[in-house]
Amino acid sequence: DATIESLIATEEGWNANLSKLKDEHTDRPSYKDMKSFIESKQYTIKMRQEFHIGMEFRAVEMIVNALNQRNWTLVIANPQSDFICTNNPVALSWNNPSEIPLFYRSHPGLGMPDTTVQFPLSRKTLLLGTFEQAQPLLFADENTVAGLNTRSMYNCDSQIYAPNGTFPFWSKSKEIKNGNLLFSVYG
Repeated sequence: DATIESLIATEEGWNANLSKLKDEHTDRPSYKDMKSFIESKQYTIKMRQEFHIGMEFRAVEMIVNALNQRNWTLVIANPQSDFICTNNPVALSWNNPSEIPLFYRSHPGLGMPDTTVQFPLSRKTLLLGTFEQAQPLLFADENTVAGLNTRSMYNCDSQIYAPNGTFPFWSKSKEIKNGNLLFSVYG
């Protein structure tokens, strides 16, 4: 509705949009007629499935481009630690959230600088993507694994997947805790 109503927000805007139409569209409604029609809400917009598929392909292309511009690091967990996975496994976060205005803090974009994308590949491997210089391979100690697991937990919708309850995470005070204590820490 908002997109359709934006077409009739002003008569000048309506006329500017009409001027962009090709010449074969000669039957052009007036601003007043179109405004009445849209405000009546007596219409249905149908789009062909091919249109939606085309839009999805364009969106995927933009996402792939944004991901391709990142520098990627393969993170390998130490033998005693495991990465978790969640029902929302791709985590996108600001590198320095305190420097981001509060309104934008929970909505980083894939193409935004100073952001990191992470997602686990297995219980022992995880990919990190940033726009900054990055080393291609990182062997993560327990503290690093705990920090990455905590970021995954904050990105989670409702479920955490782990091979057992021994995965590390950070408590609110940044102490490393064991996954078995998750509910007692964050209850």
